[in-house]
Amino acid sequence: MLKFSASLLAAAMIFAPASFADTGTKITVELSYDSAALTDDSGARLVLRSLRAQARKACAIPATLYSPSHVDHSCVDEVVTEAVSEIVSIRQAAGLNTAEPMLARAQRQVASLEQR
Repeated sequence: MLKFSASLLAAAMIFAPASFADTGTKITVELSYDSAALTDDSGARLVLRSLRAQARKACAIPATLYSPSHVDHSCVDEVVTEAVSEIVSIRQAAGLNTAEPMLARAQRQVASLEQR
């Protein structure tokens, strides 16, 4: 069986350690995922975990002389949020079935944005 894998770009701001807290660097991340996996619940959960792992890697801030390496969790959340929104929008526009875990994540994001 051939797997169709897709990729998308997501952008986020990544912030350096506290001493540079006022400066943010905008990053653009290319994420890949298996589009066919989004048709069932277990596949959608795997895709979500994969997107989060890719975002964590992209949002990692290397160690410096003054601070240890760490992950900017707000950056990870932004990247995953943007990726899920884009994936769901593309699939809905194409009339493709999308499993509940991915749709639920997108709905939580919309609800969160409406509360702000």
